[in-house]
Amino acid sequence: MAALEIVATGYPSLDYIMRVRNLPAPGETGVIQADPPPGQMTPGGCAANVAVGCARLGMRAGLLMVVGDDFASSGYRAALTQAGVDLGGIHIVPGATSFTYLFFDPQGRHQTFFFPGVVTADVVLEGDEAWMRGARWGVITVGVPEHNRAVAEQFHRLGIPIVWAMKGDPFAYPQDLLERLVEIATVAVMNQAEAEALCRLFGWSEIRELLHPPLEMLFVTLGTEGSRVITSQGDSWVPAVPPDQMVDPTGAGDGYLAGLLWALTQGLSPTQAAQAGAIVASFVLEATGCQTNLPTLQPFRERYRHHFGEFR
Repeated sequence: MAALEIVATGYPSLDYIMRVRNLPAPGETGVIQADPPPGQMTPGGCAANVAVGCARLGMRAGLLMVVGDDFASSGYRAALTQAGVDLGGIHIVPGATSFTYLFFDPQGRHQTFFFPGVVTADVVLEGDEAWMRGARWGVITVGVPEHNRAVAEQFHRLGIPIVWAMKGDPFAYPQDLLERLVEIATVAVMNQAEAEALCRLFGWSEIRELLHPPLEMLFVTLGTEGSRVITSQGDSWVPAVPPDQMVDPTGAGDGYLAGLLWALTQGLSPTQAAQAGAIVASFVLEATGCQTNLPTLQPFRERYRHHFGEFR
C-alpha cells in the first residue's frame, strides 16, 4: 500500500452550527434562526476537516486523534470513511467524542463553545510508525498540548515535514509547545491576529522573523483580503476567491490548508498553493458545515482555472 500523503492530528468535533439573529452580550438573549435546524450535527474538527479536504482532492490522508465510543453511532466514522480518510490512527476510548456549538450572525461573526469530551482522558496519543512512515506531511492542528507535543516529536523523529496550523487558543498552544514548533516546523499557517500574537509573545517586530530553517514558508490568511505568502525569496499576496453564495464561514481556514497541502504535494509554488487554498475555502463558504461542500478535484480545477488560469 502506498504511503499516506498527509497525517493530521488535533481535536475531533461533532459540530452543531446555528445561525443567530444576533450574538448576545452577557445577560442578553440570542435568537436562533431556523436554518440549519438546532441539533443537526455536521462532522468537524480541524484535523478531520483538513484530512477530508485532502481526501476529496484525491490525496491519501490519515487521521491521528482520540474519539469516544460513540464514534460510530454519532455518524462521525461513516462520514470520514465515506470521504476516503484513512482511520488507522484513531484511538477510541470510553466516553463522548468532543462536540462544538457554533453560533454565527449575519455579519459572519461567531461565538464558539467546545466540550472536550474524551480528549481530556489520560491516554498517550501515538501513531503506528509503520502506518505513518513515508508521509509527505504531518499536520499539527489545534488539540491537546500533550498529544500534539508527542505527535510532533514522532513526525520529527520519522523525518516527516511538519505543517503547523496555528490557532489562537492558549490552552492548546502553550508557550513551550509554540517554541518547539518554531524549531521544527517546515510550513506554518495562521491568520493575521495569530501572527500578531506570536510577534508579541516572541518579541518579533514582524512575523517574517519566524522564517528560518527548517521553516521554508509561511502563510498568513487575511479573511476577505486574501492571504500573504512569505518565503526566503520574498513576499507575495493572493486574493481571496469569492463564493458563489455566502452561507457559513466555519471551516474555511481548514479548507484553505487542504488546498494548500494538495498544491505543495503536487510540487507547485507557494503562491500557487495559496491560490489553491483560496479556491477550496470558497467552496466551504457555500454550505453549512466544515466538510459539507469540500470539492472533488474536477470542480476545484475548474474554479482554479477560472480565477487563476492553468497550473504552471
